[in-house]
Amino acid sequence: MRKQTTKNYCEKTKQKVFKLNNKNVNQQKKKK
Repeated sequence: MRKQTTKNYCEKTKQKVFKLNNKNVNQQKKKK
């Protein structure tokens, strides 16, 4: 049960980071 929760948490965090990275990349493209 606990392992599952940790895994889910990791997945959510990965998605958040991925979205943030996408935002940053888009902003950099606009600046250029």
